[in-house]
Amino acid sequence: MTITLTDKEYQAQLNLLTDKLEHIRKIASELIIKSLTAFIHNDKNTAQRIMRVEFDVNQFELDIDDLCVKILARRQPVATDLRFIVSAMKQVADIERLSDLSYNICRIIVEFDRERTMSIPDSIVKMLHTIEQMISLENELSKDGMFQKFESLMQLDKKIDVYYIETFREMLNVITRAPEKTFEAMAVLSVIKNIERIGDHLSNLGERDIFRLKGKDVRHRNLKKGLLFDDIRGILFICVHNSARSQIAEAWARALLPEAVKVWSAGSDPSDSVHPDAISVMRDAGINIGHQKPKKISSIPIDEVDVMIVMCGEELCPDLPDIKKRETWILPDPAKYSAGTPETIARMADIRDQIKNRILEFKKDLLKTPPQRDRAD
Repeated sequence: MTITLTDKEYQAQLNLLTDKLEHIRKIASELIIKSLTAFIHNDKNTAQRIMRVEFDVNQFELDIDDLCVKILARRQPVATDLRFIVSAMKQVADIERLSDLSYNICRIIVEFDRERTMSIPDSIVKMLHTIEQMISLENELSKDGMFQKFESLMQLDKKIDVYYIETFREMLNVITRAPEKTFEAMAVLSVIKNIERIGDHLSNLGERDIFRLKGKDVRHRNLKKGLLFDDIRGILFICVHNSARSQIAEAWARALLPEAVKVWSAGSDPSDSVHPDAISVMRDAGINIGHQKPKKISSIPIDEVDVMIVMCGEELCPDLPDIKKRETWILPDPAKYSAGTPETIARMADIRDQIKNRILEFKKDLLKTPPQRDRAD
């Protein structure tokens, strides 16, 4: 017998899909917060409970996918309803992945069968608080689709990536300096990678919300034909210790680029002070950097950074979301040589001149008029 769906039945299906989606979103959000809290407190009992709940999310994903397919097949929705269903199918995949990442964190807790000898890095607590902010903001965004909230969500995702970079470098230092703590450091590395991916999937949910509610596709929105200084609020130069190359680059950029462009330098493992030979060779060029201090990336207003330039091959720096331009300038590190020797000073002076030339080229490229789009499109 063929059943013809009435409008009320159709609306009931849409309402059911909305309820299921909100329910699975709520469960996944709780799993994320509880799993991170359990890791910080090494709470194996909570971790085991979360691992059991995660299987419920998998079933919800199947149910939602099945419901979406039925609505598409029987009702052939258009306009707003179609966007809602398409978004739901994509969002449920992200939500299920969030629960998987929570499960991964809990598995690390359960499998860690020894007492901790190492304190949990403060950055992980900061990552937890940032993830809590992202979840709250994404829930608001799912209801009103305000683009300003999406922008804020992306900036929080940037913060997660920065904490990931710094914690990664911190754990590498632990492994190098205290090999007996390698197992614990590796556990932290696994957890922060899962947290970094959680941030990415929360950002994905925000993109789907904008599409569902506003009909705008904001994925890859910074891909451009060209980039001008008017598009740039700030430039960040990065190298691991932020003691020589990036400090020199910051100084040259301040001297050579338009004053309206903000400039910073930072590193994932900053030194205590700027390298004395970097200060010396820049003084020879007429620029004083003796007052500058090495800084962590997390101390920079990362939400104002549009261009990121990595000054070395040693820095482990993934692409930050919402960055308009990213470059890597592979330059040798003269700071690894003994300070004050003629060889080191000569190497530093050569690096100084290379960086100046690169910044002048960078300035020249940005002053070019970007290609015009074909008016036929």
